[in-house]
Amino acid sequence: ECMDAGAIDHLLRVNGALEARYALPIFYMILDGMSFAHSFGYIHRDVKPNNILLNKRGEAKVTDFGIAKVVGGEDLTRQGFVLGTTLYMAPEYLSQGVVSPQTDIYALGVLLYEMLTNRKPFEFETDDELPVQFAKRVCTGNPPPPSVYRPIPPALEKIVMKAIARD
Repeated sequence: ECMDAGAIDHLLRVNGALEARYALPIFYMILDGMSFAHSFGYIHRDVKPNNILLNKRGEAKVTDFGIAKVVGGEDLTRQGFVLGTTLYMAPEYLSQGVVSPQTDIYALGVLLYEMLTNRKPFEFETDDELPVQFAKRVCTGNPPPPSVYRPIPPALEKIVMKAIARD
């Protein structure tokens, strides 16, 4: 299938934050794809903007299941190792290596936060911040609500904040 409009990260670089009325139809397609994967026991583990491709018809597809885990299947990662992109990793994944559908739900919440604000809820504070310091902030801190950066419908903000909650 030709996904000829690039990835969401490109869309955000070109257009900046998306209004909810534009972000939500795209996000619903992403949720459909993730729901389908989860129904077969697949946990993506690397949901992020450059793994969501778009086409000129306005369709979105979830890609790059290269490090996906099958629930109940063999884990191909070694003990003590986590795979994925740190900025989108759930607290329980960062701290304990626990993988579940909630791992992807957290990453989806980060993705939606980013689509709506063009920011991530947690970012590295400096170029040389250690990943372990970043992980500690994710596991213990509270991110600012998206409305700090721009107006977001309150009900939508509540959904985003629930998806990226520590618990």
